[in-house]
Amino acid sequence: MATPSFERLRIVDGAVVLSNPQDKVEWRVDGITADLAMAEDRRVTGTGSAKFGAAPLGFELTATAPATLGGRDRVPVEFSLTAPTLLTGAL
Repeated sequence: MATPSFERLRIVDGAVVLSNPQDKVEWRVDGITADLAMAEDRRVTGTGSAKFGAAPLGFELTATAPATLGGRDRVPVEFSLTAPTLLTGAL
């Protein structure tokens, strides 16, 4: 098994498409820019921004990468989302 490792990771102008084939509904998050860093203790931290339609989004995340990579490991992530034009507070 491999041990996950990176020092810094940057995403520039990424996109995510979320879809539900049963309802035939699709949402798209564009313009994703994120900076992530992994410490020696496998703690991952990151911040970023994106657009949901015309609405700006901001986010912060923290997680701890697993010691080894397995098949379908689940990794708990603390995720904070700000969307000033959509939400009255952080989510």
